[in-house]
Amino acid sequence: MIYLLSGKIALIRDEFIVVDVNGVGYGVAVPTSLRTAVKVDEAIRLFTWCHYREDAQDIYGFQTEDDRQMFTLLTSVSGVGPKLGLKLMSEYPTPTLIKLLLSSDLARLTAVSGVGKKVGERLILELKDKMAKVMAASPLDLADLATTSGPALDAAMVDDLRMALSALGYHGEEIKRALKKATPDLAQVTELDKGIKVLLKHI
Repeated sequence: MIYLLSGKIALIRDEFIVVDVNGVGYGVAVPTSLRTAVKVDEAIRLFTWCHYREDAQDIYGFQTEDDRQMFTLLTSVSGVGPKLGLKLMSEYPTPTLIKLLLSSDLARLTAVSGVGKKVGERLILELKDKMAKVMAASPLDLADLATTSGPALDAAMVDDLRMALSALGYHGEEIKRALKKATPDLAQVTELDKGIKVLLKHI
């Protein structure tokens, strides 16, 4: 099993990126938000999930273990294969997916192409309780920062900030601590570049 890939981006294609790891190129399917944010020759580290088939080995990659865990949970539901799981991850960042599942928001889940009513209902039925456990196990995680009491942070903005700082070389725990400290200042920020500047002051 390939759990982690660390290297440079060699190619960017419509449905995947190629990560050069010591001269070996790995084709990795990633969420759309990540694929459109990265550039060729950038350093990248991905937590990966492999799907083995008789005629192929597909690799799916995510910037954080939280995202990989969410993908694993999504694909554990009957009717949700890796491609549909990636569609969900591309449409909604992990904190938003957690909120949709906890609030049983069937309408927004089924708004994703390929997620019908039955699949959406199974996602809620099978994952709602697991989402509560995920949040309880990660008290400083982004899902909590997006819904905590006090100034509210937009979940998509928080996810974009985490991705941006990861690209700058900062790691998960550093980013979590900075987000917690910066929450009051970030509550009024609506532009990503300003949010990055605010966050960097707290690292």
